[in-house]
Amino acid sequence: MCEVILILALLPLALFLTTFSAGFLGAMFGIGGGAIIVPILSTIIGIPIKEAVAASLVCVVATSIASSRSYIAQKLVNLRLALFLETNATIGAILGAFLAIIASQGVLHIVLGLTLIAIAVVQLKNVQAEDDMVSMSKSQSNEDFLAKALKLSSNYYDFNLHRTIEYQVTNSYWGLATVLLAGTLSSVVGIGGGAIKVPIMNRIMKVPIKVSMATSAFMIGLTSSIGVMAYLSFGLLNFEILPLMVVGTMIGSTLGSRIMGRVRSSRLLFAFAILLIYLAYTALSKGVQIILSG
Repeated sequence: MCEVILILALLPLALFLTTFSAGFLGAMFGIGGGAIIVPILSTIIGIPIKEAVAASLVCVVATSIASSRSYIAQKLVNLRLALFLETNATIGAILGAFLAIIASQGVLHIVLGLTLIAIAVVQLKNVQAEDDMVSMSKSQSNEDFLAKALKLSSNYYDFNLHRTIEYQVTNSYWGLATVLLAGTLSSVVGIGGGAIKVPIMNRIMKVPIKVSMATSAFMIGLTSSIGVMAYLSFGLLNFEILPLMVVGTMIGSTLGSRIMGRVRSSRLLFAFAILLIYLAYTALSKGVQIILSG
């Protein structure tokens, strides 16, 4: 009896700390935090996996709202670029939902894990290059025709350097094509597409890491809201735990978004690469678990 009372007493604290941490990291790196919330809710707290995923999507939307408010005020979100890429990301998410029905989940998780490791290695190799890119008055990349026509290039004020950074978007066609893959993988394996969207914008389209993360944080809210409506229609949203989870997420996201803009770009990129390695580990371990159990 005492153990039951203790568990019930600690549950609100566990939910708050989990969502606070997920909101903080999700806002900092533009990934949403679902990769943190779902494993803890389903394996440690014992909430059914479908309810855990549904609650995670709600928290991702909350993360996006809270962080985007701060990022837009800091002019870190490139709204034109976000809407440009989100079209294909949404299509990819829909395709991924159908692919998830017929594909081997174990193999897909392993493929995702290996992909994230490769991305992390590339990010680590470019840590110093990131500082070099933002230290220039204008990025050395050449603005392509599509970026110029849609006015995707922009600027932001870097609080760490105390100056305005101008950047030009390039490889728009490649970015649009690869973000389709990010949206597909997001639906198929359940890890937020932000882990792939950020490197796409940063490394392929030559968008500074802070803008990439802030823009991704804005985008994930749009994508996740579609999933929330689907889970709501099936009655899988647990309204007993959601209010506290949303509060924890909003507080963590607000704090994370305020800190990110003041962190040195190279340190932010290094931390993001380490986070990618963690996400790769979770994907690989889940893939191996699925294959062995099957």
